[in-house]
Amino acid sequence: MQKRDWGNIPEDCDERLKHLHSIVEKIKAGGQMGVNYMKMEERDRQLREDGAKEKLLSQIGKKLEKGKTIEEIADALEEEPAAIKELVQELRYQE
Repeated sequence: MQKRDWGNIPEDCDERLKHLHSIVEKIKAGGQMGVNYMKMEERDRQLREDGAKEKLLSQIGKKLEKGKTIEEIADALEEEPAAIKELVQELRYQE
């Protein structure tokens, strides 16, 4: 029989918890868990960035409709004019 390292689990702990702990340790030891976690983190980061970009594009579009210049938009949104210019081009490409 294999000796188990129960770590911080108390001796009088429920057998179900010990079994669960054993499963978690096997998953951690497999290495795939870390890879899956990093993929999930990257996907979440990308979704946040996409959402922020969509909001910025929306704000730029509204300001363009009001006749604002790229420099005025950049100043109002606290962005670099070059970045705003690229996003304006992207907006025009979408139309």
